[in-house]
Amino acid sequence: MSFKVAIPSYRRSDVIMDKTLATLRRGGVALSDIYVFVVHDEQEAYERACPGYQVIVGLKGLIEQRSFIQGFFSEHDTIVMMDDDIDCLFRPLTEKTKEDISDLPGLFSQMVMRMTAEGVTICGIYPCNNLKFALHNPEVTTKFNYLVGAFYIIKNTRDPAVQPISSILEDRERSVLYYLKEKKTLRFNWVCLKTKYFGRGGLDSDDRITKHNSEAEALVKQFPEYLILKKMKTRLVKKQVLIDCKCRRLTKQT
Repeated sequence: MSFKVAIPSYRRSDVIMDKTLATLRRGGVALSDIYVFVVHDEQEAYERACPGYQVIVGLKGLIEQRSFIQGFFSEHDTIVMMDDDIDCLFRPLTEKTKEDISDLPGLFSQMVMRMTAEGVTICGIYPCNNLKFALHNPEVTTKFNYLVGAFYIIKNTRDPAVQPISSILEDRERSVLYYLKEKKTLRFNWVCLKTKYFGRGGLDSDDRITKHNSEAEALVKQFPEYLILKKMKTRLVKKQVLIDCKCRRLTKQT
């Protein structure tokens, strides 16, 4: 099954080879299927750091880069979107043990086949590295759920109705928009990832915290049936409260 792995990356030429690209190598993904999308000023640094990989100059900003990626690939292509600092994709076995997924092309194919069967154009995975919580979910769900932006698969429909505009909380908004369109959010809860959320280049300044809080409040106001505010702890900026938004558990699923 044909797919394109797209990795938007910014200010991480020093870690991407040991993170996401190493994960893909171990999982058997061919170099010809991997595309790293960067900004113009960092092209040379990434080409030096990632010899043999396809380094594509796109746009600055995550929302802008994701839009560029969908324009770069052909309509209806299957795109595997991945963050640039993923340590591994794994399956939880017990509350204390897990196994790395060694056949990533096989996993991608399995997810795409289920997307086709369910009649949806997006599929996600369990959003955090918590074995206990992951094991307490059905292996696959189609109810309204959060589809984390660190890893998801889409059919490249280029439908503007499912394109988020939130620059920081784009994955929360995307989860809602796809659910409104397709009445499902397909998620493989037996697939987990290890990564460092809010790392360098993320919520590491007062201005970013302020913008994050503002966007969270705006999204909840826009989609009160689907999102709810929550307070989050972050060790990066201790003087401010981080207000995040999470997906509600709907009492009635369609």
